[in-house]
Amino acid sequence: MPGVVTALFIVMVRHKPIISPILVYSLIAILLSSGGAISTYLWLSLNPLAAWLLSINIVSLFFNSLDKILAVHGGFRVPEKVLHLTTLLGGSVGGLAAFLLLRHKTRKPGFQFIFWSIVVIQISIIAVWAVIK
Repeated sequence: MPGVVTALFIVMVRHKPIISPILVYSLIAILLSSGGAISTYLWLSLNPLAAWLLSINIVSLFFNSLDKILAVHGGFRVPEKVLHLTTLLGGSVGGLAAFLLLRHKTRKPGFQFIFWSIVVIQISIIAVWAVIK
């Protein structure tokens, strides 16, 4: 059954992706986040930044969950670069939720280092912005 999920995202020929999985998953993440942010902004009248952050965190949690499912059942995994991209674009809370709820990527120090580095940079940016404003 995990092959069915993977086939939705990557066109396969002899078990080799035709298109880079990083590109495919990144485009899907950006499209889902953008669509979700626009919908949230229009329907809930949220601040555009709040709409984006809500959307990208849901997408980040989704991709981390999908990667966890694929890790357990086999299949093409979501590339770590895509998971880092969703974090970098503001999905830190969704990534953290995946760590805590799913225990996903908790044993990979390299992944954790990059994740927490992104979080520290984001907190620093927010702190500088708050002081300047």
